[in-house]
Amino acid sequence: MQVAASVVGSATIPALVGVLIGHFSTAILGPCLLVLAIAVAIAYTAARRAGTGAPAARDAATRPATSADTPPYLH
Repeated sequence: MQVAASVVGSATIPALVGVLIGHFSTAILGPCLLVLAIAVAIAYTAARRAGTGAPAARDAATRPATSADTPPYLH
């Protein structure tokens, strides 16, 4: 589902911005980018508060590194 949502978003958002630029002018690009940046910040904050993400990535970020974390070719 995440990949599907990503594909839909990556096709829809630029198309919508293009339609807005065609209807208004290129002056609308700045506000569009601001709104998109705010939307990404809100989504990021919501995901962090919900605790979403791969458990291994969360655990690796909070525990100290050990020799088991080092790839074999670096031993």
